Amino acid sequence: MRPNPKIGKARAWILVLGPVFFALSLCSCQSVGSRQLISGAAGVVPTVWEVPIKAIPTTLSLVELVHNKQIRALVKHAGRVNLDLRQTAVRYEESRALLGLPRAARLPALDWTASSARRDDGENDVGSSVSSGFRLSWELDLWGRLADQAKAAQLEYRALYHDLRGARNSLAARVTKLALESSFRQESLTLQERRRASLAANLGTIQGRFERGLGTLTDKDLAASALASAEATRRQLEEDIERTRRNLAEELANPQLSLLKLPRKLTFVTKPVPDVPAQILVKRPDVAAAFDRVVATQFTASASFKDLLPSFSLAGNLDQGGINLSEALKADPVWFLVGNITVPLIDGGRRRSQLEADRLAAKRAGLAYRETLVKAVVEVENFLGLERMLSSQLNSLELAAKHALQNRSSVEERYKRGLTDILNLLTAQQTSYDANQRLLKARYQCAVNRIDIGLAMGLDTTP
Repeated sequence: MRPNPKIGKARAWILVLGPVFFALSLCSCQSVGSRQLISGAAGVVPTVWEVPIKAIPTTLSLVELVHNKQIRALVKHAGRVNLDLRQTAVRYEESRALLGLPRAARLPALDWTASSARRDDGENDVGSSVSSGFRLSWELDLWGRLADQAKAAQLEYRALYHDLRGARNSLAARVTKLALESSFRQESLTLQERRRASLAANLGTIQGRFERGLGTLTDKDLAASALASAEATRRQLEEDIERTRRNLAEELANPQLSLLKLPRKLTFVTKPVPDVPAQILVKRPDVAAAFDRVVATQFTASASFKDLLPSFSLAGNLDQGGINLSEALKADPVWFLVGNITVPLIDGGRRRSQLEADRLAAKRAGLAYRETLVKAVVEVENFLGLERMLSSQLNSLELAAKHALQNRSSVEERYKRGLTDILNLLTAQQTSYDANQRLLKARYQCAVNRIDIGLAMGLDTTP
């Protein structure tokens, strides 16, 4: 019995299109794993913060936390000149330029070609020919593979935008904290200079009493030792100030320290009011970037899966030819249009390996996203806890500084009347200085922590 040609053609179509439709039915299942990772991360985010939050005036931007025009101007200037931030901005622009590649892959390509040939059999000139024409090629994105690649590139570009936001916010926080550190060290130096002046006055008083036979050599040595220690501390503070200014100059890409105008007193920093956790995490650049990269890897894995499916393309030529250019232009054009289907059969496992790698990359991105969420929540909780501790500590330190000052005044008065010795005087002065220094340091730590709270909340440098 002769085989039916129609049945043979049907079998051929089944062999070609059967795997195609089977594979197409699996396309909707490729991103399920990463979606589950994202939805599973919802349990990481608490509904309320563990640290109690009081109603405190809020702000719209990270820069507005600082109540000082000089520091705000420094932050704005650093955003324009910082070299690391400018490199990040260039990488972002570079990514935007590369967005055109996956978009172009989905569009038809049309080229014009021209050629000239001359034939010679060695004895006689056989002839020459000139031809020109257009070449058309277009891959039909039936499965959406090229669309997935374009979406992955777009999401990666958006993730880089969030990276740029994060770098800009981080720079603003670093510059602000360095300026606050400079002010803190400057005030510490002022305190130390006052202490040094007080110790120098003590030494002068003791020297006068010693010359009148009222003091002892031990008292003189104790006062001189305390003065020398204060001088050494003063020089250390001066070097700390210069080092802080050098670090700030590095952020500003300007090694000329004399051009930096910084406040000499510690600036007040407003504490931002934290939103509910979910709203804060939406604002944070690192969380947004991690989420976009999860979705981008999903599309990349989907594109790798669809690379296993047959591809469809169109190819066409439009040619004119003749023995010379004039004849070629007059000749009737010859054209053809061909539809192609390419079915991957054997490639040594290259596509399968790429698909497996992309799936694992999507899983890794999902885990990285979850890790970013956990770190973000813990970070905010830590800063809020530190704010609560420092706020309560400030009240105690203010009271301690007040009592230490009263005790110092009392001991100085008693020393002048000869009712106590030099050791008690130096101890009272040192206690008063230490109390004021601890109070100043706590205020500095509170200001820096509030900048960290704003950064952890995802506040940008502009509203």
